[in-house]
Amino acid sequence: MNSIFTEENLLAFTTAARFGSFSKAAEELGLTTSAISYTIKRMETGLDVVLFTRSTRSIELTESGRYFFRKATDLLNDFYAIKRSIDTISQGIEARVRICINQLLYTPKHTARLLQVLKKQFPTCQITVTTEVYNGVWDAIINNQANIAIGAPDTLLDGGGIDYTEIGAIRWALLSPRITR
Repeated sequence: MNSIFTEENLLAFTTAARFGSFSKAAEELGLTTSAISYTIKRMETGLDVVLFTRSTRSIELTESGRYFFRKATDLLNDFYAIKRSIDTISQGIEARVRICINQLLYTPKHTARLLQVLKKQFPTCQITVTTEVYNGVWDAIINNQANIAIGAPDTLLDGGGIDYTEIGAIRWALLSPRITR
C-alpha cells in the first residue's frame, strides 16, 4: 500500500480543512471534487479514523482531524523547508555559516542589522555569531571555527595567509586624564 503521507495527500487534506469544503479544495488545487474526496477517504482508511464529519453542504474536522491537521501542516512546512535548503545548497550557498567578530568591533545594533540583511538574502542559512578578543578572530578562521571573521586585518603579519576585504575603517582616539604634579 502506498503511503498516505505524500505531499499531494497532505496538501489535499490541509486544503480541504482550511476551506471546509472538498469542492473549494479541488478548485484551489486544480483537481476534481471526487479526487479530493477519494484521497481523504483513503487517508481515513489508512489511519483508521474519521478526519471529517460530512454534511451535504460542508465538512468539519473531527478531534482526530484537528490533531492530524496540525501535524500535517508541520510535515508540509518541514517538507518545503527541506526543499528550499536543498535548492540553496545546490546553488552553492552554505547551509550553516559561523561569523566571528572582534569584541572591540561588536555592537548588538550593527550585528542585528547584519543578521537581518543576511537572513533576507539567505533565508535558509543557519547563522551563528561569536565574539573573540584580538587575534582570536583569526584563530577562529585558521582553526575552522568560523567561516567569516570581522576584525582588524592589520594585526595579521602579511595577511596571515587569509584573504580579506576591507569593509570600513574605525578611527580610534586615545584618551587619558590630565596628570598634574
